[in-house]
Amino acid sequence: TIDVKLFGLVFDGGAIGKHNHEAAIRTGKSGWVVSHCIIRKCTGTGISMDGEGPRLIKTLIEDCQASGRGGNATRNGYEEGVTIRRCNFVTKFHDGGGGKLLKVIGYEMKDGDYTGNCGAATWFDYKNQNVRVINCKFTDHVHWVESGAGYNVWGTGRGLYFEACYSGPILVDGCTFEGNEGA
Repeated sequence: TIDVKLFGLVFDGGAIGKHNHEAAIRTGKSGWVVSHCIIRKCTGTGISMDGEGPRLIKTLIEDCQASGRGGNATRNGYEEGVTIRRCNFVTKFHDGGGGKLLKVIGYEMKDGDYTGNCGAATWFDYKNQNVRVINCKFTDHVHWVESGAGYNVWGTGRGLYFEACYSGPILVDGCTFEGNEGA
């Protein structure tokens, strides 16, 4: 087991690109905990929740040029008390404002506040299983003005977006959705 714990740190800037694997912080193999941190003004994605069992606790992610948080093939990921706001206004990339999670097996979001991102607050895209979203708030997300494909896409300002998640289960419970431009 690899144990990496980041507590109370400020990450100002960083990232090498707009994709998840180019994020300012990438959790890697296993045992990562990012707690009570601030991740802001990244030139791409703020954090990518990858590997086995990453934890994101009471962390503020804001003003990233691309997605605030993403994840690829995450297993048993968990985030609690996370705030992601005002991300993806520079690149307007098609991975979502708050972030895009792809092919996760086991992911729980609890007591999060996702506000004012460009694109979906959280987009679970393709083959996500065992997802739980509990008591989260999704407010004031706007559509992409220009997507990565170079065309206007109205309706992408969703609070929570599940796409091609065929096998489930998926639970959304006690969440609030207000002022989002998308469905």
